[in-house]
Amino acid sequence: MDLNIQILAKELQCYLIDSYFSTDKLKLDLKYAEAYIDSTEVQSDIAYITAPESILAPHEGKACTFICIGALPNGLNPGSDNWILLDASLSKAEAIHLLLDIFDRYQRWQTSVMDAIIKDLPIKTIGELSESILKRPFQFYDPNLFCLFSVYNEQYYDQPAGYDIQEEDVYISDEDENTIILTKLYQGVRNAHVPTLFESNYFMIRTLSQGIFVSGEYVGNIVVDELGGTFSDGDYSITYLIGQAIEKYLKYNGTLSIGLPPEFKTILETIIKNEPVEDMRLNRFLNKLGIKQNDLFFCIVVDEGNQTETQEAISLLASRISAAIRCNCYLEYNGQLVFIVKVENEHSQEACLQKLYPLFRETFVKCGTSQLFSDFKKTHDYYIQCVRALLIGREKDPTMWFYRFEKYILEYILQSCTEELLPETILPEKLKALIAIDKSSGSEYVKMLRAYLDNNMSLTAASKALYIHKNTLLYRLERINEILGTDLENPDLRLVYSVALRVIR
Repeated sequence: MDLNIQILAKELQCYLIDSYFSTDKLKLDLKYAEAYIDSTEVQSDIAYITAPESILAPHEGKACTFICIGALPNGLNPGSDNWILLDASLSKAEAIHLLLDIFDRYQRWQTSVMDAIIKDLPIKTIGELSESILKRPFQFYDPNLFCLFSVYNEQYYDQPAGYDIQEEDVYISDEDENTIILTKLYQGVRNAHVPTLFESNYFMIRTLSQGIFVSGEYVGNIVVDELGGTFSDGDYSITYLIGQAIEKYLKYNGTLSIGLPPEFKTILETIIKNEPVEDMRLNRFLNKLGIKQNDLFFCIVVDEGNQTETQEAISLLASRISAAIRCNCYLEYNGQLVFIVKVENEHSQEACLQKLYPLFRETFVKCGTSQLFSDFKKTHDYYIQCVRALLIGREKDPTMWFYRFEKYILEYILQSCTEELLPETILPEKLKALIAIDKSSGSEYVKMLRAYLDNNMSLTAASKALYIHKNTLLYRLERINEILGTDLENPDLRLVYSVALRVIR
């Protein structure tokens, strides 16, 4: 794989006397290293091993890279070239061996990273494979400052007093989050596409931060801690390399892969299916997310509504929703995104939904939301509420994009009445007789009965709705009561007729 002079300088640190860099630390253009032969025409993509007595051929117009054992050849000025000066006690053969080993190790790293991406191994694998080349502690956070993985290896540095190793699968503390977000410098660092230094008096060490983007969407940050010596240009270069590897992972596997571990996704899917889960497994799952079984929750089911959407697009949508409402308890299920959101009360539920309105308008997706519930094991029932709200809402209010279940409770009840039976099979026999009389005589008894019940059996309100005289309606109701064999004073019977009349509406 291609490296650069800055990475080579970091790798050769124990032999390094001096260095001169003319090319950008994020430009990776060195393909391999070889010994320089006097007066040979040089190429800009090769690292040449030289000695003070070497005679360099002119190469104006291009910056080349040289690793020299001892002083610069013939007292040259570095000019526009890149130079590394190594300890004179090192032989040329040893230098060549060191350089070949560096290129080989990075090539093995790249191969192992690509293998992890293709096999869809956990994203932390990228971090574990990278610790031996970065040799500093680093973490990867999602947009909610949820630590998806943390890499720390004491063989490369000492842990100073007061330094806390960041735990995985947890949010950064509220105190630290507020301090970070309110730091002006962080606003520029957070979305930087390249490694950027972040320094705050609140934190004991400096960090390098690089934003991770997929299809232009921000999905997280790599954060490298300055342990093991002051940051070098090589640290910037390697952090950039790791960032590229993570972006490739997410483009290939989707940002949904950075959420819950596979075992947790299985548990969440089991809960949604209403299948049993061992309490110990469930509690471990909930503890990792920082929630308790009896916290207050509500469900959101998002349907992008476009079957041609790529997995990458769905994953990016999930990432944006997760960031907006600070929720990592979600998965893709049956072609939809399912979120189980913890809230403090109904007001915080509304605040959460308010954050999503602009996003749904922008992305043209449809969303169903459930009522609040306080037992995580009941998630299945409230997931069903969301699904039904989506189905009914699309039919009743097709121009809307946000459907609350409680708005469609009556429609849900009515649909449930006819899921197994045809609508006419649940009508009372006397109501069927009333319908038959209307058909034969054009009497409109059913219409009058419906208006009477819809207006809480108020003769005045019902007659106004029907545009007929009150006495006319009274006379017709007496006839209706005769046909039905009741005066509708029985509330249960009244409910049956109200539901039946809505079914046939």
